[in-house]
Amino acid sequence: MNRHLSLLFIIGILSVSPLSAEEPETRFLNPGELIFSNDFDTPSTLEKPVWYLRKSDWIVETGALRGTNRDGNGPFIRLQSKENGGPLPEDYIMTFSFKVEENPDEEKSNKHHDTLSSGHRFSFGHYAAKFQWRADCGMDLNIGHGDVLEDSCFHIEKGQWYHVTAEIRGDEVLVWFKDGPAYYLQHDFFRSKPSGWEFFTHISEIGYLDNLKVWSLAEGELPGWHQTRFSILSLPNQSFLSADHPEFQITKQDK
Repeated sequence: MNRHLSLLFIIGILSVSPLSAEEPETRFLNPGELIFSNDFDTPSTLEKPVWYLRKSDWIVETGALRGTNRDGNGPFIRLQSKENGGPLPEDYIMTFSFKVEENPDEEKSNKHHDTLSSGHRFSFGHYAAKFQWRADCGMDLNIGHGDVLEDSCFHIEKGQWYHVTAEIRGDEVLVWFKDGPAYYLQHDFFRSKPSGWEFFTHISEIGYLDNLKVWSLAEGELPGWHQTRFSILSLPNQSFLSADHPEFQITKQDK
């Protein structure tokens, strides 16, 4: 295992911050101020350069943002970093919901090989911390263009909404799904996140986004996080995935 990389797969074991009307539920970092919010409840045009769209069309429809392919490899959208005119600082807490469905109007394209997973993902920084999925293979966690970590137990089902919280600081990223798994990673590559946050689905799919919010960070961490982070490896194997777990695999190394 790369000595700069650690991954923990956690289900329902982390301490949780108090939840108020203005603050998100968190498991790692303390939220600061709300700096961006869009629930897509009313028709609107996506403001540039806050948003970047690549060869796809995104419209507000029935209370969510709906994306379809347009002469590209699939619906693609990016919430830009501050360096590129968007709201995302270097470190932040983000919540969002997403769903994918088959697009009956889009034919299968030879531009995209069905066995590749790059057509279904969200990432923090362009390929810096990428969470991608394949229908039959579960979730991959990709760092840069190497170190793909596979979680074969968690599958993204079409037509189902998923609610995600990301807590990002320096070289640490904690991403967790409501009523699902949580992934903690630490890697030097995460310190470079200039591109913002990206969401991308397969050319034959429709992508949906909703309830996207971003908070700055307040000082410190949640009580108990330091102890949790360093004691997690002593937990039973069924509650986490680490380098000591037989299902942990690095399927591609850095070149």
